[in-house]
Amino acid sequence: MSTPITIEDEDGNTTKVIDRGLVVTRNPVLAPAPTEFTQVPFVRNIAVDGTGSIDLRQNGSVTPIDAFIEARSDGDLYIEIANLFIEGAGNIDLNQFGDLAALTGGIETFVESQGVRFPITQVPIQTNLDMIRIGTLTQGLGEDATAFRGKQSLGGGNTFYNPIWDLTKLSSGNEGIVLAANTKQRLGITINDDLTSLIAFNIVMIGYVRLI
Repeated sequence: MSTPITIEDEDGNTTKVIDRGLVVTRNPVLAPAPTEFTQVPFVRNIAVDGTGSIDLRQNGSVTPIDAFIEARSDGDLYIEIANLFIEGAGNIDLNQFGDLAALTGGIETFVESQGVRFPITQVPIQTNLDMIRIGTLTQGLGEDATAFRGKQSLGGGNTFYNPIWDLTKLSSGNEGIVLAANTKQRLGITINDDLTSLIAFNIVMIGYVRLI
């Protein structure tokens, strides 16, 4: 009886020649290669012209003012939540915008891709109630005339609304609004009124970056 001869290549495949020239071949079962991507949290205020002030108390009554976040170069940006905060003097109401009268031009919301803008809300936001109606994650503070209204413990009796929008409910894939890496895509608002007398107005976008 002859001695078996085993030949193995660099990938682990073996061929064995045994008695009477019979050849046996074995191919190892290899685990699939892991998918290599990393997700990192993203929390950032939208800013005037993308890189300016995060204070949205701007005067857009003459020339409309854009505030937005842009796509990144290091990965696709998935925005799942928009956290809005608006504060006014005294006891503000749902039919106001902060402590201002209902806006005339309103706040337009948009996603921009290849220079074309697509509205998130079909009509501009003009009142506190308009923001809250979209805010499916908004906390149920107060009741009756104080519904959804919070009171500042500091600040001389100021009150605020804190609508929270679930953007996964406004997207077809339930992934929120996605800004693809290395593009000119934007997510933001256009201010068409004078908001400078508000106590505070800002918007925080929350999601994650899938790094490339």
